[in-house]
Amino acid sequence: MQVKGGLAGSFQPSFVEPTAISVPASPDKRLGDLEFDIGAAALAQPGRHAVWPMAKGIITDFDAMERLWAACIYKRLCVYPEDHNFILTEPPLNPPEHRETTAEIMFETFDVPGLHIGVQAVLALYAGWAMAEKAGTKRQLASTVHHSGNPLTGVVIDSGDGCTHCIPVVDGYVVGSAIRSIPLAGRDVTRHMLHMLRSSHGAALPPLQAADLAVKVKEQLCYTCSNPEREAGKYTSEPGKYAREYSFVDARSGKEVSITVDHERYLGPEIFFNPSLTSFNDGRVVPLHAAVDDAVQSCAIDTRRALYGNVMLSGGSTMFRDFDKRVQKEVQTLVNARTGGSASTSGAVEGQQVMGPPQVQVVAHPLQRHAVYAGDSVLGASPAFRSAVVTRAEYEEHGAHIVRNNPVYTEW
Repeated sequence: MQVKGGLAGSFQPSFVEPTAISVPASPDKRLGDLEFDIGAAALAQPGRHAVWPMAKGIITDFDAMERLWAACIYKRLCVYPEDHNFILTEPPLNPPEHRETTAEIMFETFDVPGLHIGVQAVLALYAGWAMAEKAGTKRQLASTVHHSGNPLTGVVIDSGDGCTHCIPVVDGYVVGSAIRSIPLAGRDVTRHMLHMLRSSHGAALPPLQAADLAVKVKEQLCYTCSNPEREAGKYTSEPGKYAREYSFVDARSGKEVSITVDHERYLGPEIFFNPSLTSFNDGRVVPLHAAVDDAVQSCAIDTRRALYGNVMLSGGSTMFRDFDKRVQKEVQTLVNARTGGSASTSGAVEGQQVMGPPQVQVVAHPLQRHAVYAGDSVLGASPAFRSAVVTRAEYEEHGAHIVRNNPVYTEW
């Protein structure tokens, strides 16, 4: 898990850190205000151990999370919280009690003048549209408008380190009952990569460096292929063309070591589409494209064509090369199989136009790694933001209950 922060108006966060804080190794020692670090620095500090206040996007330790927020505000952003309205984001199906506790901390501890708790999927849709417009990708924009008609109608595939969600949004409202999740994300790709690299190279991988090497190989060399069987044939017939060498310094000997990465390059991300490849799969995990299709089919029938026409990618685990093309291909295959691949003529009368099967459009954009943050930034810089925040006066009048129900959720 990572925490990202910055000031409104920028598409890139000012800082990106692991969601970890350092605490004393001895329970008898206490830390004063801000006498701790967060992120990478916390993980590297000797004599202390790291605490992770979140799991799969949900806060599990609010005391630690309060310390994390304090460090982000005072040590990373270097601002006084009482001078700024704040936007925080929440994952799908975040417990309402967590929303109330978050509001209490922000208003009571940090004395913020206003708070907005945004839903990640809506922000990612907004950011994707805004970034595509900024980048001038007119062809992609025109295609998206043709299929969906509304930039705030679509399915967001949000995949980070811990979990992957498929979230349908219609006219800016999340269809809560149709949200689908699969327990596969970046951490699982790393775990799968580590298993394959150990099987291929064994003792060549230093035990203390193996996990870090798996992450780097995943981020630098992996990609998504359209057909795993055909891709395997390429590596068999021309291994020198497709395999890559990865070099690193062995911490034990200080010498440079090189390993050959071949089939692992495409088999790492392949677990999203074939979960059975993983050694830790229990057989109940559905592929990503099946989860997307199920999410859309669980929505009202008159919204499905628009939802298929605007599938937005968000999160670091969607950044593999050609990931968007593979998702589009697999979901379209499911749609065509269900509709017969052609327009149904049953009940049609002469002269009546019959629509063909829905066309799937998966939208990728340059900043999808930080799509939720970018959506936050765009919202915070817009004139409409003032009407979206819960003010201190409203909080004092109604209490934390005012944020309990997020108005963007619907149960269509």
